[in-house]
Amino acid sequence: MEHNNSNCQFSGVCHNCKQQINGCESACHAMENLYHVHCFLCCSCGNQLIGQIFYNVNGKIYCEQDYKNLGFCPNYCDICGKIIKLKIIQALGRSYHPSCFRCSVCHTELDGIPFTWDQDNRIYCIPDYQRKFVPTCAVCKKLIAPTKGSKETLRVVSMGKDFHIDCFRCEDCGIQLSNKRPCHPQDDHILCKKCNSKRTPISRSLQVTPVNSPCDSPNVTPRCLPRGRPRILRSKRE
Repeated sequence: MEHNNSNCQFSGVCHNCKQQINGCESACHAMENLYHVHCFLCCSCGNQLIGQIFYNVNGKIYCEQDYKNLGFCPNYCDICGKIIKLKIIQALGRSYHPSCFRCSVCHTELDGIPFTWDQDNRIYCIPDYQRKFVPTCAVCKKLIAPTKGSKETLRVVSMGKDFHIDCFRCEDCGIQLSNKRPCHPQDDHILCKKCNSKRTPISRSLQVTPVNSPCDSPNVTPRCLPRGRPRILRSKRE
């Protein structure tokens, strides 16, 4: 509902007749537009609407009586539950007052601003949605978001971490890794096959089988045995 304000000075073009407006006595401001008082009328009955309740239906203005008589179903704001009489925002199959259509995190009004929503239909501005849902690259620590003009996000997932495609490189030689040049991680480091082999120490594991000497057995006296004559020494454990 709008009222004629006699304490202000209007200057502009009437939204209805497109003629110049000078002075506040013959003009009013409604729905973000200027009107001559005699131009701000119900489109059905032609009555002036200054100081009256009116409804905006797809850009057409109706007085309250004609709005009800013509059987228009009122739009209720999904947030506050009140009837939307002026400008309406429709999104996700619901209706909102512009002042109620806000980001669920920072509460910024989103009228005319790009927005998105999650699987529970919570509404977000783009920056807050990205901070909450978009993965962060483990190398550059920046968000992995779609490139400008694209709706698709490409990323590499390895070792339980996310990477930009361009950031997924060998830590030693800097070569970019891919399906054709796979990653060979070592101790949580991203490496190509060649650098992985350079970091891996060359070690020889010798298998040593312990052998008990005769001295380790009780009741056995070590002897020097003649060559070519092996003997089996028996011992008794007391």
